[in-house]
Formats: sequence, structure tokens, C-alpha cells
Amino acid sequence: MELDFKEMGKRVRAARLKKGYSQEKLADILDISQAHVGHIESGRATPALPTFVKLANALDTTPDALLFDSLKISLDSYDIDFKEILSDCTPKERDILLRNARDLKETLRTENV
Repeated sequence: MELDFKEMGKRVRAARLKKGYSQEKLADILDISQAHVGHIESGRATPALPTFVKLANALDTTPDALLFDSLKISLDSYDIDFKEILSDCTPKERDILLRNARDLKETLRTENV
């Protein structure tokens, strides 16, 4: 399966806008040019792996979320739903939700619900 850099670029742009970053701000964070950010978002350029990892971190997302349509294993609807729920959470909120989910899972299995 070939990587769809145009779709990845669209997701990068959407995540950047969601964070409230301009292309210039994201470029500063990644230590690349604003033009390169624009080329990544349009699918005309592919980021190097270290830049791609910095990009995912800067946008508070994961590499698989940026590439999911290019991956052989597709996300099921629960994965997508959970990603959407977590998309606007702070890291602290994500930690709390993860701990609660683990505790709830253990309770459900312990009580055979």
C-alpha cells in the first residue's frame, strides 16, 4: 500500500488549525521553514522521520492518526470514537481517563458484568 501524502497533509493541517497554530508557529516548533510546512500540508513534500515524529508530538497526535488510511490494519469504529473523545484532552486528562478505563475494565471483569 502506498502512502497517501495528500490525505496525511490534510490531517496535519486540520490538527494544526485545531491547536490554533499558524504555519509559521508550527515551522518554528519543528525547526523547518514555513514553506516546508505548506508543502507537507499539500502533500507535495514528505517529512523526514525525525520531523514526522516532532510533527505528531507538536500536534498532540500520533503517527498512526496521521497515516491511518495508509496503514494495512484499519482502525475499528471504537478506536476512532476513543480518538475523537481524547482529541481535545490535555495530557493530564488523558492520563486520568486511561486510569479510569483500566479500573473500570478490571471492575467489570472482577464482577463478571
